[in-house]
Amino acid sequence: MVIPKKKEQLIKSLNVLCNEIEKENIQNKKIKFDKIDKLKCDHIDQSIIKDVKGYLDMLNTYYIKRYNRANFLKDKLITALQKTDEDKQKFILNKKNYQNESLTELVTNATSLDRIVEYKGHLYQKINPIYQDPESKFLRAHFYSPEKQLLGNFFDTFWINVIIIWMFVIIQYITLYYKALKRFLDLIEEKTDKLFNKTK
Repeated sequence: MVIPKKKEQLIKSLNVLCNEIEKENIQNKKIKFDKIDKLKCDHIDQSIIKDVKGYLDMLNTYYIKRYNRANFLKDKLITALQKTDEDKQKFILNKKNYQNESLTELVTNATSLDRIVEYKGHLYQKINPIYQDPESKFLRAHFYSPEKQLLGNFFDTFWINVIIIWMFVIIQYITLYYKALKRFLDLIEEKTDKLFNKTK
């Protein structure tokens, strides 16, 4: 028999598991888990636990292969950039001139002790935020996100921020030019005066 405290913990854990598998099903079209509805405290049994374990093992293998492929391509590119001694010197010089270790540590959050945190039934990755795509489809993004999403399309954060800043500048210019703020405050003052005069 499951005691209440353990049952509460089980429900919470299953909720996190369901949420994360749903997210993975949306992102990953190659490996799907179709039994999310059975990941409930009342329906859970050994067979569904076995299915989840098998699914997670497949996911693990899939992402290890992707990581290895990306690493191979990265090493291949680095090797291609260092074919001769002159190329090696140029590569080292470029790294020295353009790589900042403190900045790299900052944008990758490398010193964080908590690499993944659980919040309101979801898992959030704290490490390497600069390499993550934002989840929000309308401009909201995590800190150091290189891109922002707008209507399903990704745009460079720099240009989105520049456009938003200029939009605010133009709005403020129009507001000041037509004295819209003064007119608005005068209108409020006029309405409040009429309201107080009626109550007297």
